[in-house]
Amino acid sequence: MGQIPEIIPRSQTSADAVQELPHGVASYARSYPDGYVSAWHTHPRHQLVYAVAGLMMAEAGGTSWAVPAGSGLIVPAGMLHEIRMAGEVQLQSLYIDPAETGAEMMAECRAVTVSPLLAGLIAALCGMNNPWPLPPRAHHLSRLILIELGTAEKSPLALPYPADARLRRVCDALMDSPGSA
Repeated sequence: MGQIPEIIPRSQTSADAVQELPHGVASYARSYPDGYVSAWHTHPRHQLVYAVAGLMMAEAGGTSWAVPAGSGLIVPAGMLHEIRMAGEVQLQSLYIDPAETGAEMMAECRAVTVSPLLAGLIAALCGMNNPWPLPPRAHHLSRLILIELGTAEKSPLALPYPADARLRRVCDALMDSPGSA
């Protein structure tokens, strides 16, 4: 963390097909093994990365984020980010078209607590596997998800990464070897 990132072209990421769907809110669910790294990349849509199980460590917008089970990270469209899996992680992601009504609350990168209602809505939408044409149920789930995301509480699990290059080197060394004196 803290180093100049290597950007992975979108054509090499696994969620690309979801980005191209005509849905205002598209879903994607997957499990990742311990140590998996979603290298530095961006998306044309806003993203909610929701940790159903496990722990994700993310860096976005100059901040390091811990995203444990029951939490999510909102990443605005076009924001460079990286996610590392600590242990096996089951995640559900939503990709939201920035032009979608209600998407304006996704313009700020932040960690949020995912309420049981929001978790159920996300699971239901992911379970539908992005049908097209969009059935009424998927449309209404999408609308409710955006409403609930708008009221989701911020999670305190964020730590700004230092701007000073000298302090960044110290932080990088500590991140590489947390047990070092």
